[in-house]
Amino acid sequence: MSPSKVRSLARLYAGMTPGEVANHEDWVRRFKAEQAEAAALKAEAERQYGVELQAMTDLEAVRETLRVSCDEYENDAERALQILTLAGFVRPEGRIS
Repeated sequence: MSPSKVRSLARLYAGMTPGEVANHEDWVRRFKAEQAEAAALKAEAERQYGVELQAMTDLEAVRETLRVSCDEYENDAERALQILTLAGFVRPEGRIS
């Protein structure tokens, strides 16, 4: 954030009544809690997806990788590598990047 933006926000904050400050701080707390919950849900979904991938045969896992990386991520090779890694396809020497 630029220094001028910080100064502008500080002036707005300084002009707030105590009630407005309390309302704003309450909103920030709720927003952060919602963001944390969304991140936790996303991480759990990714973990569960990895469990499902690892339960697939190699051929099923590769088909799923192609489906997701081509259809949902528009040929995103990085996402394809993430899916293969979740499925357990990791080079013995660990060259993932």
